[in-house]
Amino acid sequence: MKVLWVINRILPLFCKKLGIKETNYGGGWLTGLSDSLRRTEGIKLGVCMPSTTTEDILRGEVQGVDYYLYQDHGWNRYCNENKELLERVVNDFQPDVVHVFGTEYPRTLEVLDAVGSERVLISLTGILTEYYAMYEAGVQEKYTKKHTILQFIASRHRKLFFLQNRLITYGKHDFERRMRYELASMKKAKYVTGRTSFDHNFAKRINPDIRYFFCNESLRKAFYEEPKWQYDNCDKYTIFISNAGYPIKGFHKLLEATPKLLKKYPKLKIRVAGNSPFVQTKGLKGWLIQVTDEYGQYLRHLINNNDLLTVVEFLGNLDEEKMKAEFLRANVFLLPSAIENSPNSLGEAMLLKTPCIASNVGGVADMLVDGEEGLLYSFDDMQALTDAIETVFDNPDLAVKIGNAASLHAARTHCVSTNNDTMMKIYQEIASSNEKER
Repeated sequence: MKVLWVINRILPLFCKKLGIKETNYGGGWLTGLSDSLRRTEGIKLGVCMPSTTTEDILRGEVQGVDYYLYQDHGWNRYCNENKELLERVVNDFQPDVVHVFGTEYPRTLEVLDAVGSERVLISLTGILTEYYAMYEAGVQEKYTKKHTILQFIASRHRKLFFLQNRLITYGKHDFERRMRYELASMKKAKYVTGRTSFDHNFAKRINPDIRYFFCNESLRKAFYEEPKWQYDNCDKYTIFISNAGYPIKGFHKLLEATPKLLKKYPKLKIRVAGNSPFVQTKGLKGWLIQVTDEYGQYLRHLINNNDLLTVVEFLGNLDEEKMKAEFLRANVFLLPSAIENSPNSLGEAMLLKTPCIASNVGGVADMLVDGEEGLLYSFDDMQALTDAIETVFDNPDLAVKIGNAASLHAARTHCVSTNNDTMMKIYQEIASSNEKER
């Protein structure tokens, strides 16, 4: 059986061959699943990925997996050129199943239009239709409106795309535009796979006739392995945040609560994966980024006004091993998001036994049992957030207990062999259905 993946990023498996620097911008489940599937008998895996530097289509092979790098003519807009390239890739690989990961970008609709819905499986990841309403996530209004001439120009000039992504108003507008592609894809789709009541309810609400397959995600190899978190080895009163890139991730909510925490825990440290809003790219581009970065401005405001420069440390882009090291170092992992489906960072922390606190949003409660495997709180309830952090900081035995219980749960959820077998059965059912209809 031949399965072609269509994804929105270049897998680490291919980076060295392509001379591309490996990044850690999400998608760890893709690495986990691809590593197991390529070792499974009876399947030939191909992976189709977009590129802004490739002309036309580049084909190759790494460790038994075929890859196709195609020229991306429009990252966040529907393009007939992309549809034609994707159709050519499908015709060349001749897959029994085309597996598209995510509905957040127009690639999903382009694939459905290129090859039809009969052999296309869509994995639900982030769900823009649900995320859109939460995009601003309680950021003060003056930071969510274009308030300089540069921001106004950047929001309307396509050559300034590197600035557009830093505008909260543009980001929300971009979500709204891509939502239309997501909804169109869901209405055309015949098969989807998900793993939470949150994404199941979304799929059935948009398309009651859609076939929903349940399948959990496998994570990156390092998080299954020793060492695991130990209280004696962690940095006491240290909070780790895995993503603070835009408002939905809710980092500002922790910053708003930090002054109260500092009164009780003067040694408090907050370590954040990702780039600092204070780091400035040199030259004109760096200056433009600083003055147009609305969310960065809000983070700088909170950090400066509350004297948190020595409390908060931004760690830059972390690879798999460095991310694991931060989970092991932390006294608590905090996921303060305004909305999530099934965040892999939470699964990774749970596997490692790191005590977890998370906002009770989206599909999070399907991953973690409140009070037994971690602590959940309402996103907007700052008192509940500080209470949860204090509970973990002040009760080492509880921290160990919930970490151990979470690890057992996560080991079942993210079991590589189980998830691999489940996905294989899904592929086989779709391929068999197509054979019967021919």
